Amino acid sequence: MSEEMLKQQRLITELEEEFDEEQGEEEPTPKQMKFIENLMKTKEGGEKIQSKYTPLTKKNASLMIEELKKLPDKREEEKEEIKFDLDTIKRYIAPENANDTEIRIFYEICKERKANPFLNEAFLIKYGNEPAKIVLSKDFFLKKARMCKDYRGFKAGIIVKKRGDGMIERREGCFIDKDNEELMGGWAKVFIDEKEPVYEELALRSYIKYDKEGKPLKFWNQMPEVMIRKTALTLALREAFAEELGGVYSIDELE
Repeated sequence: MSEEMLKQQRLITELEEEFDEEQGEEEPTPKQMKFIENLMKTKEGGEKIQSKYTPLTKKNASLMIEELKKLPDKREEEKEEIKFDLDTIKRYIAPENANDTEIRIFYEICKERKANPFLNEAFLIKYGNEPAKIVLSKDFFLKKARMCKDYRGFKAGIIVKKRGDGMIERREGCFIDKDNEELMGGWAKVFIDEKEPVYEELALRSYIKYDKEGKPLKFWNQMPEVMIRKTALTLALREAFAEELGGVYSIDELE
């Protein structure tokens, strides 16, 4: 390669490096900053994570958010109050096709239930012109249950049928031998102090969700054993703690 060609190659490399640096230095979006602000108020040890991502760019803001989500929650008395208003919900959380009434109802439910949409505890979902749906995450259901003094834990799993002898088995967890077993449903048992456990058992065929073409929705198609177990658990939690969780649905029941 001639000296002139080497110079041109070096120049191209330098220009590419400058472009990469400019891209990496792009500032975080307002939505990213709002998520980080709220996560820092509720997660234990957020300061250590924050120090790793200085200066904060758009690229590493996404990495920081994912790390913050994995941190344990602060104790209730240590959490800073998270304040958000209708405008914040509209700008950062609500889908564009949601109307003001739907956004206001979502906002009021989040306040009443103390569900933080910035921690993916609450979702406002709307498809086309259909009425918006307000749903809460499984983690929120569990968080509320753990705050109840009578809560004593849970067990949950799936129901499978052996392809050979047709034997039905209820097992804890989500493992299934798809070559030799057929997924039939899910179950969950929630334990309450000095009361009978609340038990739910669901048939997969009754709860699996389909799109307009009759095909299972993404997660029900990819991991139906996980989805049916989570759905059974949220149903059992809602029945066990109706006052705290009654009248709301989990994201897994609608996905």
